[in-house]
Amino acid sequence: MIYKDLYTFKSSFSKMELNKTGTILLSGSDMNLADPILHIIKKRLAKEIGSYESIVFTAEAQEDIRFQKEISNIPIFSSYRFLLVRQADEIFKNLLRTDSTREEFANQMKNLPDQTLLMFLYSGRVPSRLLKILQEPLLHYDTRSIYPNQMSSSLQKAIQARKLTLSKEAFSFLQENVKPELGSIEQLLSKLQFANESKRKESKQEGKGNIVELEDIQNTMFPSSGWNIFTLIDSLFAGDKNQVIQEYGKFTPPSDNLFAVLKIILKHVNEIRMASIAYSQNMNNTEMLRFLGLETRPPIIQKKILQRLQSEVNRFDPPKQTQIYNFLIEMHRLFRSEVPLERQLLIFQERTLPIFFSKAS
Repeated sequence: MIYKDLYTFKSSFSKMELNKTGTILLSGSDMNLADPILHIIKKRLAKEIGSYESIVFTAEAQEDIRFQKEISNIPIFSSYRFLLVRQADEIFKNLLRTDSTREEFANQMKNLPDQTLLMFLYSGRVPSRLLKILQEPLLHYDTRSIYPNQMSSSLQKAIQARKLTLSKEAFSFLQENVKPELGSIEQLLSKLQFANESKRKESKQEGKGNIVELEDIQNTMFPSSGWNIFTLIDSLFAGDKNQVIQEYGKFTPPSDNLFAVLKIILKHVNEIRMASIAYSQNMNNTEMLRFLGLETRPPIIQKKILQRLQSEVNRFDPPKQTQIYNFLIEMHRLFRSEVPLERQLLIFQERTLPIFFSKAS
């Protein structure tokens, strides 16, 4: 059976009979879900099976041959086996290459030893000829990226499943910045849950725990032992030169990442460009929020963003916006190919100060 929803898949796995041979297939575009699902599987195996033999296969040379030899073996050191095939799309290329190799593989899958659980991680779309071969019962979770109109509900569902409580600002920031894939969301929420539990223990609070605030999300998504990149970005666009220079002094490589700063600057200047267009078309606030994709944000945050953009549009006119775009392109090229890490901050600082604190040329 094919599943499109993580929580339905979890429910079905909880009912799967482990004493029989079974197959789990994770496919699609979101392989970040592999680790959360593996955690669930291993936790149940440890609880219900106890000791078991675990063998992992990768896409290295000859792994397809090793896999074919292994699946027909009778376990020696344990009565139960869990076989994990990573990069299954690569391993299956040889196994499905000809009619004879497919037939041999199909016969092996039909005659698997009892108490064998297989899991395949297949990046992309699974060919129908493979689905016909895989051993039943088959739990097939076909992952997909989350559509923009599904992002809010998907986040809320994932947050509720972990019994977390996010402030409105934290939720909005998460919605805007996390990759639209459930695997990325699950990984991030797992870190937040751990941090929240630790914070609750430190404060000796009972109950659901502390509310996850914007700062908690930012620290988890962009951990840093040195500067605060959000303070840096806000100061750059607000014209606070003293604060910018102060943040530069906190830069601590390699934990502080200039590529993350470039990405946030790009997002920020894109927002200013869109706001400039909205103002040139005499849009009212409601139209502008819709145009910027902010209509679902809480009213208090909408108000703050509109106030900020009104000031920034005046300060960053189209020529200045073009200057920033050119700066980002140049910095990305230099940092990826030519400039060593120890010199990147100096170049970044030399370029940002005249761009952000002088008129466009």
